[in-house]
Order: sequence, then structure tokens, then C-alpha cells
Amino acid sequence: MRSIFFTAAGLGLLLSVTGCADLLGIEAWKDPANADGSGNNGAGAKEESDAAGGGEGGEGGAAPCSNGVQDGDESDVDCGGTSCPACQDGAACGVESDCVSHFCSVRQLCAPADGRVTCGEEGEAGPSCGDCIQNGDETDVDCGGDVCHPCRHDKACQTHADCLGGTCEANICKLGGPGVDCYANADCESGQCLGADLLGGACQ
Repeated sequence: MRSIFFTAAGLGLLLSVTGCADLLGIEAWKDPANADGSGNNGAGAKEESDAAGGGEGGEGGAAPCSNGVQDGDESDVDCGGTSCPACQDGAACGVESDCVSHFCSVRQLCAPADGRVTCGEEGEAGPSCGDCIQNGDETDVDCGGDVCHPCRHDKACQTHADCLGGTCEANICKLGGPGVDCYANADCESGQCLGADLLGGACQ
């Protein structure tokens, strides 16, 4: 009985000196929230990570034209406007210079210049809806008439059909009312074009 007692006591002394983990070859458990061993539940590591990666959203000190956000006067995310590179086809635009193709369509989206002649010149086939000239039966530059897209507001018109908003008053196209087709918020009296995309939406 005494030998069992002394054996147990010796084993207890050995464990207290070396530790269970070392004796059994087991790595001690570490709290993931305190992985850096600072006792601050990982807050220091997060602060360092935020400082390096820019904190929430990862924007940090990223240049405006590469931060993944549409800001400043960009016409689409990280492109267009006066400071960023021109946008690729399909991106939103406001003016021709917003687009690589230098063609901002009536839908206010950068579009390929396929079939478009140099602005100010008619192609071999005659007038087109992309030659930057009011010709053919267009009521304003490259819009209206029987062939081209309807004109946006403040453009010249002769009939309601010449206007995207469906209303021609005193030969000027007006903004669209509720339910009228639109391609951008700027096409609507309410300032809201619901579901606007390549196929257009409807004014609210």
C-alpha cells in the first residue's frame, strides 16, 4: 500500500514539474481570440490588420480610381469622369469621354463604336444615328424620327413619339411620368427609374 502511495506521490511531483502537456506530448491549447499572446483578445492584431488593409471595407488609402466604389465624379465604379480612366463597353456614362469607345449611347451606357462613323461625317450609306449630326429625319442630333432612338428630355421633337418620355411640348421633349419607359433616373419627373438596365426600366 505504501509503495502505491509513494508511486502516486512521485508521479504527482513529476507532473507538477514537467506539466501534463509536456509529459504526454500534447501541445497546450491556445485561445484563438488571444493568438498574439497579448491578453487583449486579438484586438491588437485586428488594429494592425485594419491599419495595413484599410479597416472596414478594405478601402484604406486606395486611390479613388481603384477603391471598388463609385465616388467623386466617376460615371461608373472606378472609371469615367474627369480623373479616372475611360470605361469599357456596358458601363454607365454621361458623356462620350467617359467611354473607351468614345460612344455614350442614348441609354447612357458605353457602347461599341461598331458601324459608327467619325463624328461630323456621314458614312457611305448616308445619315446614321451615330454620326453626331442632325440629319435624315432626326428631330435632334442622332435621335427622334422614324429610325433613331427617341430623344431624351430637353431635345427637339415634332411628335410625342420622338421623345423617350412620350411627351413633346412646344417642340421640346419632357421628362417621363409614372410608368413611362426610361434608362436612367434623369429620364423621369420623379427622378426614379425602377429596374433601369440595358433594356430600360419604368419611371415611378
